[in-house]
Amino acid sequence: VKLCVDGLNSSSVAVRRSAAAKLRLLAKNRADNRALIGEAGAVPALIPLLRCSDPLTQEHAVTALLNLSLHQDNKALIADAGAVKSLVYVLKTGTEISKQNAACALLNLALVDESNKLSIGACGAIPPLVALLINGSNRGKKDALTTLYKLCSVKLNKERAVTAGAVRPLVGLVGEQGTGLAEKAMVVLSSLAGIEMGRDAIVEEGGIAAFV
Repeated sequence: VKLCVDGLNSSSVAVRRSAAAKLRLLAKNRADNRALIGEAGAVPALIPLLRCSDPLTQEHAVTALLNLSLHQDNKALIADAGAVKSLVYVLKTGTEISKQNAACALLNLALVDESNKLSIGACGAIPPLVALLINGSNRGKKDALTTLYKLCSVKLNKERAVTAGAVRPLVGLVGEQGTGLAEKAMVVLSSLAGIEMGRDAIVEEGGIAAFV
């Protein structure tokens, strides 16, 4: 782990990519490794790689952080190290897999407390999540829906979601059969219906007919 953390600070892109890939694998299935990697100082070294122009390095880094965020103590480490803005950057610019994993990492950080949800919303996560909801693969849409639902437990993020145009694709998904997305979309819509602008947007986008 120490060799990998040192590698993350290398001047060579290939060395950084390889180190991030190894940490991604080490953190994948073992909770003890996740704790060890967090304690070894990997988190602040991984975060700059989220803005790397090499797509594969970015993908390894975001997936490593996602795997590390499954360990409770690492969630605070990742949030406190200022990862949210860079995760939002990946959500806007990354490969399909990078975007999905950035959404899942943000979801894990949102599980910690309300202030993280507000911070994630304030850093601009909701418009790219809505874009993933519209343009993503089936898995990407599921990840976007789950993360949006968690973020929209706070009123300000509900407003951001409505403003970002989330209602139209959500209403569209309610009628989809066999994708497993209709129920998740309904749950997000039921949350957005908790505010007036959400209700207005749902009616405007034909939501009542879809619900019926």
